[in-house]
Amino acid sequence: MHGWLREHIPLQSCAAVAENFERTFGVQMTAGMVNSYAKNHKIHTKRYSERLTHEWAAWLIEHGPGTNSEDLTAQFNATFGTHLTIAQINAKRYKVGAVSGLKTRVPNSGWFCKGQVPANKGKKWTDYLSLEAQERSRATQFKPGNMPKRHRPVGSERVNTDGYIYVKVAEPKMWRPKHRVVWEQEYGPIPKGYAVVFLDGNPLNCAADNLAIVDLATNARLNQMHLRYDDPQATQAGIAIAKIATAIGKRKKKKP
Repeated sequence: MHGWLREHIPLQSCAAVAENFERTFGVQMTAGMVNSYAKNHKIHTKRYSERLTHEWAAWLIEHGPGTNSEDLTAQFNATFGTHLTIAQINAKRYKVGAVSGLKTRVPNSGWFCKGQVPANKGKKWTDYLSLEAQERSRATQFKPGNMPKRHRPVGSERVNTDGYIYVKVAEPKMWRPKHRVVWEQEYGPIPKGYAVVFLDGNPLNCAADNLAIVDLATNARLNQMHLRYDDPQATQAGIAIAKIATAIGKRKKKKP
């Protein structure tokens, strides 16, 4: 997974990478997660190389006024073959002054003026919905036991913005880092004050033989002394060095 992300992030937008990642590995990922992963691993993203060209600016100035953000984003991506998000389009349209100008006077704009009273305020739905409309409404209401479309069953995996794989361990929304779950399944509970580290430095490789457990003091030494490597054996040697350095530091503190 790590290699796949390094290969595809520089070539595609974050949204496209997230979509292809989920299709390839079956692990949920969002454009924001891809962006955070790229920042954490210092990978140049295509998103940052996309500049507001004169052609884009002219198009936004022409089509922006009177068009809401959702429709404008869909039209823009269809025109230029991009995968920009609504937030990205909003940033670009405001940069060139192509605001929609939509207010409550425009039908279906969704805006309320200050002091405006909703038409259904203080009314029951029987006062403004026909029997047929009420039945249609009931058909779309959530009922006890219904699951939303985005519900993920126990055992599902996703990559969070911190770059780690999380696995769903219980309903309704209990997720835990996969490497900690794997460690506990293989070796038992993780003592308080200990961390699970990756021997090859890849947080997406949660194989049991790629994991090691160290106390927090040793973990801090690994970071301070830059003793984490891509090679598992080198990292194991680094852990041994970090433990020695930690022990020496504790002995020095005990001396009067």
